[in-house]
Amino acid sequence: MISPNLHTPCGAVDNPHGADWLYPTWRNLKVQRPAKYAIAAFLATFVSLAVSHAEAASRQYADVAWQQLGVAGFGDKQNTSVLPFVLDGKLFVSTFNSASGTQVIRFSDPFSWTTVITDGFGSSDNRWIGSVESISDTIYVGLENLVSGGEIWRTDDGTQWTHVMTHGFGVPTNTYVIDFEVVSGTLYAGTRNDGGGQVWRSSDGAQWSRVNLGGFGAWNWGVYSLAAFQGRIYAGTGNSFGGSIWRSSNGADWTQGIAGGFNDAGNSTIYRMIVFDDWLYAATHNSATGVEVWRTPNGIDWSQANIDGFGESSNIGARSLFVFGGELHVGLRND
Repeated sequence: MISPNLHTPCGAVDNPHGADWLYPTWRNLKVQRPAKYAIAAFLATFVSLAVSHAEAASRQYADVAWQQLGVAGFGDKQNTSVLPFVLDGKLFVSTFNSASGTQVIRFSDPFSWTTVITDGFGSSDNRWIGSVESISDTIYVGLENLVSGGEIWRTDDGTQWTHVMTHGFGVPTNTYVIDFEVVSGTLYAGTRNDGGGQVWRSSDGAQWSRVNLGGFGAWNWGVYSLAAFQGRIYAGTGNSFGGSIWRSSNGADWTQGIAGGFNDAGNSTIYRMIVFDDWLYAATHNSATGVEVWRTPNGIDWSQANIDGFGESSNIGARSLFVFGGELHVGLRND
């Protein structure tokens, strides 16, 4: 069941399960806009908002000083964006580089960075790492490769890397490993494929098996988000008629829970999902009216948890969704 879209200011809304709950209070955190190519580990170069059910909307925060770590683009102006991740207490960043391929760079000490991977893991077609997951102290990364298909690499220390999947799981049209999720020790991966996004899984990170029909048998050209919630795995898709959400109790048999972008075809992609405070949240890409955030307490009954675009239609999509300090944060794309 889908509750009507919310287009009014924050307030109380009705809970279909009988109890009242507060419509989440979102606040806009400080935004930094770096100069072109100045992307060297700014950990706040995105629009971010936080939600807390208990805190007052009037809570104030002091300005925070930000400092750039290292030189712009790590000395390569083709490094136009970064994705940070942490392994064994060390900070790493992977870069987007369409010229020579993604790089992986480790933060060594104040203002010192060490490049551990250059030239796209040996292929300039590996332009960037778009997904990262950790399991049993091992980091897995999913790469985009528009030529020969997405790849997966893994490492225990950030320096030595092993190639565990190539050529899009043997399907070169799987151009991008978009997201990972771990369920009961099994690693799941979702792909971008114009012929239908796919879900693959592995118990050891090396041997993979496919667990869905392409696009779940529909025009779903990518599995953009995966989440584990109440004993089931959820998959959010991209679809020109509106993104959908599918779920499975065993990872092999799937049922559709949401179709048509929550009754809005403008929600073309269920771009990110996460569990927070016993709710499953799903954030969309919507180029028309702005990003929408939806949530459910049970995987069936959904209600919108924000005003479209957080009040700005130019906030078209969620690019990160994470919990920090007991609050839910959303990083936004603004066009």
